[in-house]
Amino acid sequence: MGDEGLGYNFPCSLLSSSNRGRSTITSLSIAGCGLHSLDRVGCLISLCVVHLHRMRVTGEQLICFLSTCPSLQDLQLSYCNDMVCLKIPHSLSRLKLLLVRNCNSLQTIGCDAPQLKSFGYDGLPTTQICLGDSSPLVREMRMSGMDDEPTGMLCYATTKLPSVAPNISSLVLSSCFEIATPMKKLNKFRRLKYLEIQLHTPRRCPDFDFYSLVSILNACPVLATFILRRCAMLMMPFREILMVIPHHEKRI
Repeated sequence: MGDEGLGYNFPCSLLSSSNRGRSTITSLSIAGCGLHSLDRVGCLISLCVVHLHRMRVTGEQLICFLSTCPSLQDLQLSYCNDMVCLKIPHSLSRLKLLLVRNCNSLQTIGCDAPQLKSFGYDGLPTTQICLGDSSPLVREMRMSGMDDEPTGMLCYATTKLPSVAPNISSLVLSSCFEIATPMKKLNKFRRLKYLEIQLHTPRRCPDFDFYSLVSILNACPVLATFILRRCAMLMMPFREILMVIPHHEKRI
């Protein structure tokens, strides 16, 4: 269902209308509508994957729906702009992947899912992220700034993420419009082995000091792989960036 269906409310009761109220649906992908009849949804015991795109749903409605999905493993939300607060409860004990993309009204993301392994976020770094009980378990993260906003995502990620997810081993950072932000002394990514930085339109950030990427590398004592991707000409040759990588990173 496309964006023109945003006035439509999907009757969630249909999901559990057979098999004595116990649905056998394993994957659900909905776009461009709201959720209706949440109080009449039975236990969606088999539902493992939920993808919601451009949905008219609040954080409270979403949690009400997710409470019926005890087997959920993969939750992806994109452009759900009615959500202000997203709170993933501890009861989603099988959730392994949480991806939140461009939910522009979102102010806070909280997650206590005890088995979460991968977390992805696309949006402004002003959103407060707290992984709670999930924090020591997350191993993979992807963070991306918004296409048309000067986000400072690199600075945000490298200063905040070590405390948000201290045990990550793989991190992908993506920025389309990076502002010139001084890199302060960074906390260590003590277990980070894979780091990928994607700078999609560096011509839009002419004041950004690409040599500051070295301070990020210094904060990764066990880093084994560093990849810098570009979609336009960098302000300095790529080989110059490699030349200033600290001595202990020469295996990259």
